[in-house]
Amino acid sequence: MKSLILSILCTAFFVLPGFCQSETKPDFYVHAFGGPNYLNIKQQDDVKIKALPGYLVGVGLGLKFQSTRAEIEGSFRYNDYQEDVPIGQNVFFDRGKTEKIAFFFNFYYDFPNDLLIAYMKPYIGAGFGHKVDTEKVKIIFFDWGNVIIEDRYTYKSYGMTLQFITGLSLPMSEHTVTRMEYRYLKDDDYTSNHSFVLNLDRLF
Repeated sequence: MKSLILSILCTAFFVLPGFCQSETKPDFYVHAFGGPNYLNIKQQDDVKIKALPGYLVGVGLGLKFQSTRAEIEGSFRYNDYQEDVPIGQNVFFDRGKTEKIAFFFNFYYDFPNDLLIAYMKPYIGAGFGHKVDTEKVKIIFFDWGNVIIEDRYTYKSYGMTLQFITGLSLPMSEHTVTRMEYRYLKDDDYTSNHSFVLNLDRLF
């Protein structure tokens, strides 16, 4: 099923420029973005691990048409975990961190300028791609003699992922656009990322 969805999106990525060619000649653009990332982790088996505020940075390139955009994007997310969390009898989650590298095909729809405020253009978007997650954690065990035993673990996982984007565009010049975005990335049934980023586009 995931392979089918990926094939459809990849096909759309290449078909969209040809479909939109009739609207107007597309503009090529590059962009960079960054901002805080908040990782939400659901409670599992009476254990609640919290992630501290982290960050998201990324770059991309794409094609802009009259009211649509298609792009490829690479991004990096980082969050530390809350320290000293009990996860069992005489067992503590001491510390940890998580890193996510992701590559996306993104598709956007730009609403008309006069929908909200003059010169500010709202938009929505969605992306489908591949992620690489790396988690490094430290667990502390206390035995009956109060001797501390430390274990460190590194976990890696790979897979498909989805993100949804909404924001406002503010043109700074003929070839420069600033965007304020909210991004939602769903990892699995237990974790999700919420990001608020500033995005700078340069059109050519």
